[in-house]
Amino acid sequence: MSKVKLEQALLDILLQASLTNTKQSFVQKRANQHLDQTVVQHHINALLNELTPLVKNDKSMVRLTTEGAKLHKKNNNLSVNKQIPPLVINVRLPNLKANTLFFESISLASETDAKISFFQTKSIDEFEGVEFDADKLTLSGTTTQVGDHQFDLYGSTPLANGQVQGVVVRVKVTIVPDPKSLWKNIPSDDTARFHKPDTHHAYCENSSMLLMGSSVRGRSHAHKGIHRDDDFKLYCDDSSEWIISCVADGAGSCKYSRQGAFVAVNNATDSLKESLNGHYGTALEKAYNDFSNDSNEENQKSLLEAYQHTIVKAVFSAAKAINNSVDANQGDSIKDFSTTLILAAHKKVAGGYLVISFWIGDGGIAIYDKNKK
Repeated sequence: MSKVKLEQALLDILLQASLTNTKQSFVQKRANQHLDQTVVQHHINALLNELTPLVKNDKSMVRLTTEGAKLHKKNNNLSVNKQIPPLVINVRLPNLKANTLFFESISLASETDAKISFFQTKSIDEFEGVEFDADKLTLSGTTTQVGDHQFDLYGSTPLANGQVQGVVVRVKVTIVPDPKSLWKNIPSDDTARFHKPDTHHAYCENSSMLLMGSSVRGRSHAHKGIHRDDDFKLYCDDSSEWIISCVADGAGSCKYSRQGAFVAVNNATDSLKESLNGHYGTALEKAYNDFSNDSNEENQKSLLEAYQHTIVKAVFSAAKAINNSVDANQGDSIKDFSTTLILAAHKKVAGGYLVISFWIGDGGIAIYDKNKK
């Protein structure tokens, strides 16, 4: 360490010591606890007088001393001693998040236990959304100004020798953006093959129930401008009272999975709608009632046959439709259209609801009964 830096470091320590209202904390940290405090203070004052001239030619210290003295004189009756360099305290606050209410304390305990009177806080006062409480030493507010910021707070404090010393508290803080604000919502390419809207919503109802559904792109898809991979379709029939809901989630790693999901939900729903409103819909209800009353082999066979000609047939219809979408001339493969499929239908019957379902891939179907835990 150079002589000037060593002298400055020693001076800073001594200035810090002189700022304490009682010298107990300084004596415990810097000196033998058995020394008489008045003796310590005597030497502090003497060394201050000796060391102050050594740094008076330092341009940065002279500037801070002069600025602090001018500001203090303008706002107070007491005058800051220009010969004593200001006490410069650097404070680093935890990162703050933009658009989020914050309340942070500025702790100076490790630097000084003296009372500081602040008379110039312009750098904070002019910073939109941030307020400084000089009495409580707190920063609070909400701001949108992202980045690294420094606030210079000018003040003064009385020394033990009766003089007044300038103080500059440099508060540094980084305001980070709200992660949500970093996400973009880039529209997908509407000229792309198998393009579809980035959002989809629908509802249907009959005399017993109202169904609603909505599909939006995931956040990462929207950020990159990628198409919505999943899809759904709802159907409510007033005459038969069957309700169908179908959901498909295209595999994001497959380039035409969005089309696979679209084809799957539409063909599966249409096929199931047709069969439930026909002979096998009636047969399914009868087979279920018969099996509920007597679970013999014949009734079980009738139930499985009705199931096969309704919901199983619908899933097979979806698979065939996806296969028909493959265009070998464009280099398509069936894997390009990979998707999951969840298909369910239910109808209000005597004693409850008749529910049939089919599920392939990840996802799930659940039945909620508010009367049961």
